[in-house]
Amino acid sequence: MLTSDELLLSAIAGGDEKAFDAFFARYYAKMKYFVKGLCHDEYAAENIVQDIFMNLWVRRGELEGIRSLDSYLFTSARNSALRALRERLRQQPEENIPEAEANTTEEDVYLRELEAMIDRRVARMPAQRRRVFLMSRRDGKTNADIARELGISIRTVETHISAALADLKELKFFLLLLMLNFN
Repeated sequence: MLTSDELLLSAIAGGDEKAFDAFFARYYAKMKYFVKGLCHDEYAAENIVQDIFMNLWVRRGELEGIRSLDSYLFTSARNSALRALRERLRQQPEENIPEAEANTTEEDVYLRELEAMIDRRVARMPAQRRRVFLMSRRDGKTNADIARELGISIRTVETHISAALADLKELKFFLLLLMLNFN
């Protein structure tokens, strides 16, 4: 039996704009709150989350293989926020970083620990699964691009990504605790 998220993703993959609107309404605020906690910038959080949803719509045909929507969305949000932070730090000299951002807070400790947990979990994945997952989530490549580059079928790519997300799903409880600590 399909979950409501799976039904929603299936409808979105079929181009249903109303389903996408419902999906957006269900997840936008949670994701924005999560990203804002990572980057401490309301405007950047809005842009990052809107970009994620825009990319989801553009790549909607690839959504049906996603088994854990929460893991997929929040991993995408985390990766996008970290990329934005790295870019901002690269463009901004260290002396211009506001004091609040320069100080290590309890929140930063939680985020670093979560990132370390995710990195350790990804490092323990079988080599091919890890490679496919990183190409998809870190590098932002499509399933078709990954399949072509690695000489495997798109279905095999989807299987690897689903298995990787299932591995990461075990971190969901820690992520929930982390989000509660942002309050």
